[in-house]
Amino acid sequence: MTERSSAGGFSWQPILHTARLTTGWQLHALAGPSGYEAYLAQLPPVLMPLIWVVWGLLAVLGLAYMGWLAWVGWGDASAVTRRPAEMSLLLLVWLGAAVATFIWFPTPVELHYLLPIYPVPYVAAGVLLAWLWPWLRWRGGAFVVASGAGQLWAVWLLLGFVGQVGTPGGMGRLFLLICMRPKRPKNGWPKPRPPR
Repeated sequence: MTERSSAGGFSWQPILHTARLTTGWQLHALAGPSGYEAYLAQLPPVLMPLIWVVWGLLAVLGLAYMGWLAWVGWGDASAVTRRPAEMSLLLLVWLGAAVATFIWFPTPVELHYLLPIYPVPYVAAGVLLAWLWPWLRWRGGAFVVASGAGQLWAVWLLLGFVGQVGTPGGMGRLFLLICMRPKRPKNGWPKPRPPR
């Protein structure tokens, strides 16, 4: 990761954070500096790179397809091509404006600054898969469902790992505190008695 000085300037962080949000790249970092290797040992070695490639390609190709839709349909007056062009342009501006805003930002860019763009790459992947559906049929759907199931499995294992280990420096301690908080009784919390 490239860090930038506090004076500001160009940074690759918004693009890297967009890749992290889209593909789950570096998900293992949530296990903390002392526990990520043990977490990765629980996963098949090919699972996470496969998920990164699949969702990364789907998102990039989907964004390119939406760019093509916006380019081709913008000058057309018919509603058949105009609506997809408008939708595509809106999503491309949504993603592009957020990333462009933080490329020359005066302070270091954190991942949560880009959370508003979270759905855009997945919508782009869905638009691409909808266009490819006549050729892919069940094979493409099965592949996407399998990769999504793999990603959910990796997150489930991460939560289980963090819940058992309570990784210092990761999200483990906070996760354990949230899990250990008292549950609300069915009748609600007891009302405080007035002082005597």
